[in-house]
Amino acid sequence: MARLTTNELKVADECWIALATLVRDNPQRSAFPAREIIDMASRMFGTARPGWTPHIYQHNVANVAPSSATYRMFSKVTGGYRLYRKGDPVAPGRSGKLHPDPEDLPDEYRPLVDWYLSSYHAARVAPQTADSEDSLLRLIGVGKDMWKEVGGGEAYIRQMRESWGREEATRFESEAAPTGYSESELFSRVWKRIRQHEDEVFETKTGRRFRYRVEGRQLRVRHAGPGNDKEVPIAISGGAIEESIRRCPLDKVKDVGDFFDPSYIYGILMDSRVRGEDW
Repeated sequence: MARLTTNELKVADECWIALATLVRDNPQRSAFPAREIIDMASRMFGTARPGWTPHIYQHNVANVAPSSATYRMFSKVTGGYRLYRKGDPVAPGRSGKLHPDPEDLPDEYRPLVDWYLSSYHAARVAPQTADSEDSLLRLIGVGKDMWKEVGGGEAYIRQMRESWGREEATRFESEAAPTGYSESELFSRVWKRIRQHEDEVFETKTGRRFRYRVEGRQLRVRHAGPGNDKEVPIAISGGAIEESIRRCPLDKVKDVGDFFDPSYIYGILMDSRVRGEDW
């Protein structure tokens, strides 16, 4: 088996590694704010990734109601986040992994999983350490707090492209949740890559080969199998593409199952040519 590198790490696993390192190296502390986790990830992995923030605030958090990913890797507690421990509250609908699969990690990070399982996961914690609020109510204000802390969607994307060490840019006036992404540089980058790879062969998760062409803000799909190069009578709207980008990285086709023919959306957005380094 080829040795994995940090370039192959999943966004969720990068966030877990950053928090696990903080927890292991600072046993006297009970929680870490999102900004500190992002700073640690930046020091460890270099180029910051937009996917870190939604994973830290929601996708990885066991006691926050899921929107797409159902991981149980973090617990939201007073003062920030810590790694999930046996017995922590879990929101309905969450049944995902507690930690990265060691086979998905480069050698230098695999001891973190061993440490977590042997010394941390089953350790007893004092009552009330974990946030015991109703998991559905906890979603109220999550997006507002997330974008307020990083300066709003537009400011956050600018920071991703600039030096991470510089002071935070002027706060973006809107504190809205990710809906502010509709005109962001993230969308622009992804659409640019979608256009660059128009008419190339893509595959659904089940291996069905297809091509697409861009018509305004729609994608027209056609099959690309031997002797079966014909157009599919569907058009994927730009709105569906952009809403799906907000949910990336996608774990399964069902994550965009509320859109018509989600298998094509999954096949496009989770292809390395389109996802780039953004998730």
